[in-house]
Amino acid sequence: MRHMVTAAHSQPQRSHQRATGHSGGKVYLMERDQVDGKGRGRSAPPEVSLDEMQQRKMLLHIGILRECELKLKAALLELKASKEMCDCLISERDDHETEIRSVIFMNTKLKGELAEMDEKCNDLTDQRDRLQVLVSEMDDCQNHYEQSLLQIQVLQEEDAHEIVLFADDTSLIFKVKRQQPTYDDVNNAISKVEKWFTANNLLLNEMKTKCIRFSLPNVRHGSGTISVRSKELEFVNSTVFLGITLDDRFQWGPHIKNFPVAEAGRSRNLQARTSYIP
Repeated sequence: MRHMVTAAHSQPQRSHQRATGHSGGKVYLMERDQVDGKGRGRSAPPEVSLDEMQQRKMLLHIGILRECELKLKAALLELKASKEMCDCLISERDDHETEIRSVIFMNTKLKGELAEMDEKCNDLTDQRDRLQVLVSEMDDCQNHYEQSLLQIQVLQEEDAHEIVLFADDTSLIFKVKRQQPTYDDVNNAISKVEKWFTANNLLLNEMKTKCIRFSLPNVRHGSGTISVRSKELEFVNSTVFLGITLDDRFQWGPHIKNFPVAEAGRSRNLQARTSYIP
């Protein structure tokens, strides 16, 4: 097969065409150029066998496979690094969760302690208020005490030859016979007690002295009056004798009734005193 050149072209045109042919298991590649104006053509390309082509293809595939293998290895390395990073992040997350639980526990504990401290602070505030009231009362007592000392000094200066002292509560017990319902013996005994008090620079306070008649039911009381320093004493229905409240019928009702009130007063006084102890 030949290429022809037409006369219509002013310049020669060159074209390349390849033709393949099979001969004895070989492939022949022939490249023909368009002849020039003188009718001369170029030389034919060298022949390439089928084995060489397969080898070239295999080499090309091997190169591609090696490139893919390298890419896969790089991807595996990246996946491994990503997995290690993920494991590290998971471990850090677990550590952070443990720390968060610890912080929540400590926060709850601190809230409980703050509530207890708030309650104690309120109790201390109440005690402080009570102490302030007691301190003000003690200031009043101190003022009265100082005024009393001044009055005592004035009395001593006015009447220095006689010193009057005051004793604690004194209880006198007398027995009166039914056949003699008058109280002459009682008045005589009280007169002797007054003389004894006067001799020892003591004084009976007739304003605070009371009298009670102990008797059984259906017993007639005697008539008459009892006087201390010319003042008639008042008969009462109950009195405190040796720390026990008794009525005129020898009954324990008033003592049982007044005992809780007295104990509450003692406990308050004891609490007030102990609060001042450093």
